[in-house]
Amino acid sequence: MWGIFVRYDSQGEDHVATSSHDCTVKVWDVHSGRCRATFRSGSTQMMLGVDIIGELVAGCSTDKTSKIWNLRTGRLIHHLVGHAHKINCLRFCPDARAVVTASHDRSLKLWDIARNTYRQTTTMRHGSSSNCIDISADVSTVVSGHVDGGLRFFDLRTGDRTADIPSLHAGCITSVGFDPMDSRKILTNGKDSMLKIVDVRMCRAVKTFEDEGFRTTLSNSRCSFSPDGNYVTAGCNQTGTL
Repeated sequence: MWGIFVRYDSQGEDHVATSSHDCTVKVWDVHSGRCRATFRSGSTQMMLGVDIIGELVAGCSTDKTSKIWNLRTGRLIHHLVGHAHKINCLRFCPDARAVVTASHDRSLKLWDIARNTYRQTTTMRHGSSSNCIDISADVSTVVSGHVDGGLRFFDLRTGDRTADIPSLHAGCITSVGFDPMDSRKILTNGKDSMLKIVDVRMCRAVKTFEDEGFRTTLSNSRCSFSPDGNYVTAGCNQTGTL
């Protein structure tokens, strides 16, 4: 079965989590290559997105729900229900007390998972489905990349939209991520086969990367900053090269 999404543990543990068409989320040890845990969606719907932070693992599905598991015990902690359409991606807040989900129903939702019973606290609505999201290190802002090529920013405390960059890409945005060393910069990938670095303060692209041999054709094609923020990378869908 095809793997759909992969995420390194954001707390620096030696784990990678993957989601797949086979309706599972798996956690892997990066040193041994061994599968440490397998979590199942409980349905025949594929898992589209995944995230991992310490002992918490999250997956979102085409069944309109997300699940949170405990890696150490293997138990399901939360089953997040509330979206009206498939959930394309999700991201833990850096403090691991909340998670943000982005759905094809054109909304983002913030869920408080710090207690035994989860609570859906904030809904952020927009006019286009979101393929990708990221959260600032200070947990104040979520940025979302959309099918219409636009980039949108929301205040996680109030749910208000704080900025909008329409038509940043000539095609849907497939990946978005804050610079790990400078939260004023964001890296995006789009179906126009371009990577762009956006300055959050100016709300515009300050650098564009493109190459004759680079093509982005899939809606879940990702890109990333290097840990020191000095390099960017992305995979070409047609050739499989970086």
